[in-house]
Amino acid sequence: MAKAAKKKISRGGGKQNRSRGGNPVLKLLWWLVAMAFAIMFYASLVMFLVGMLPTIVARIIDRSESRMRYVSVGGLNLAGLSPYLISLWFGHNDLETALYLIFDPLTLLVIYGLSAVGWVMYNMTPPLVGSVLEMASQRRMMALREKQRSLVTEWGPEITDDASGAGEATAKAVPVKTIKGAPSPPGSAPPSVPSVPGD
Repeated sequence: MAKAAKKKISRGGGKQNRSRGGNPVLKLLWWLVAMAFAIMFYASLVMFLVGMLPTIVARIIDRSESRMRYVSVGGLNLAGLSPYLISLWFGHNDLETALYLIFDPLTLLVIYGLSAVGWVMYNMTPPLVGSVLEMASQRRMMALREKQRSLVTEWGPEITDDASGAGEATAKAVPVKTIKGAPSPPGSAPPSVPSVPGD
């Protein structure tokens, strides 16, 4: 009985390993298609590999879970490379033209310069967004404190009391400013209004 259960577990594990590894025939087919494209478009492939070197490096060194470094670098890297790839496709699509285009100093400056902009964006955006969010939260906190002060001024420090009595410390911590013409707390008559005699 135990042997049969072990066989079932081992068979299930084998299926799981096979599904993780993928179909070898499909992998071979993909490799054949990639090699056929590389042979047919070898000039574009050379230009693409040389032009996308910053993205390849970013992909190798990016160890984060999100993998956003190479996405940021790769997007701008591809944007810089695209005009030269298009000019290759609609011009003389051969290896000599590709090498002439890719090793032109101005071409490399544009392609790698945009890649550097991607690196800068990746490194500068998180601190910038963090500082903006921190400023927004500080402004929100100041607005809430001002609202708390106005409520204490209008209703009195008793509204900060709770069942444990810890509200008294909160009420003392909030400075109460007396404002001329401010409404008095409910339940207390203004000192200028005379008391109404009973009937």
